[in-house]
Amino acid sequence: MDESILESIKFLKSKKSFQERKQRQLEKSNPNAAARHAESAEGFAKIISWFEECLANPPKRPVSSDDVEGLFSLNPLDIDDLPEDFREEISITEGDKQDAQIIELMRIANRPLDLNEILIACWRKYNVQHKRNQLTARLYRLSKRGEIHPVNKGTYALGAGPESGQEDEAQEQLI
Repeated sequence: MDESILESIKFLKSKKSFQERKQRQLEKSNPNAAARHAESAEGFAKIISWFEECLANPPKRPVSSDDVEGLFSLNPLDIDDLPEDFREEISITEGDKQDAQIIELMRIANRPLDLNEILIACWRKYNVQHKRNQLTARLYRLSKRGEIHPVNKGTYALGAGPESGQEDEAQEQLI
């Protein structure tokens, strides 16, 4: 696709150049015609700059019906593509953002993380300093929702635990 756009830009530049040459040729003999050629050259210049801008910063693709998960995503870390005034309309609490940050850190690590690793990673990646007790409570709530599960005391992994039915008792013992 980029090649066809580059070919179009090349074509438009040749048309702009033609209009500029005609303007220079007619400036003295026919100023009205020269002005129309100048206007056409300006139009081509605008189109060329639009194409070049699209190449430099391609527009975001609309969400296809195949990407259903992304269509309804309310991940607080993944709403940067929405306009600022629209983001203000979405009800996302600071707790939601912190939950999403913890889940994202676990995805990045792709392994279970202990409490110390989560504390350090939250500071290094998001510049957020959690209190240990508050983070423990947040991890407990995330595990109750099935987003993470305890592996050992103070160590958590993504997803619901392998023994979903006995999860509540194990969490209370570990915390």
